[in-house]
Amino acid sequence: MKYVYIARHGESDANIGNVFQGPHSALTAKGREQAALLATRAARLPIEAIIASPWTRARATAEAISERIGIPVEYSDLFTERRKPDILEGKEFGDPQYQPLYDEWSASLFADDAPAVDGGENFAAIIERADRALAHLEARPERHIFVVSHGFFTRVLGARAILGDMLTGPHLEAFTRTLRNDNTGITTFSLDDAWRIATWNDRTHLAELETD
Repeated sequence: MKYVYIARHGESDANIGNVFQGPHSALTAKGREQAALLATRAARLPIEAIIASPWTRARATAEAISERIGIPVEYSDLFTERRKPDILEGKEFGDPQYQPLYDEWSASLFADDAPAVDGGENFAAIIERADRALAHLEARPERHIFVVSHGFFTRVLGARAILGDMLTGPHLEAFTRTLRNDNTGITTFSLDDAWRIATWNDRTHLAELETD
């Protein structure tokens, strides 16, 4: 049996802002606290490898884990967040100049045959990447792998693991709109004869930060 623990990065500047997030958004002070708590949690797991998205917020989160458990991070573009049109990064939500482009691109993620929009990933592209990510994890020799990725892409991986070739754009839309990924929430995939989801968005390590 193989276990893959996939955590969303800690809270980033753009998570609490009013802008479209891209690769370069850094962790907030709270995000760094979350990453430290995640690292303490990870130290109790039998981790043999750490893989992370190279985007700034995921890199910082993974580095906190690496420093805590003494395993170097391997960075892979397979685990980045969904790729928006580059021009959107840092632009404000609702900006009449850019919101229509965001809406068009977002819709392309949930329609089976939608064309790509201005360099952003569409349904076909993100599913193809999810397949490569799952195949990469399956092929690795380690039995316990920790991955630091992003909220939307983790949901894509979950949808693909559950539905396989039955996954459609509308299915993905329902899945991503319904399931939540909190910052540093851990989702555990297991693999024997097939991929399964053992836990979703486990955030017990964040209990001391809770205020409500």
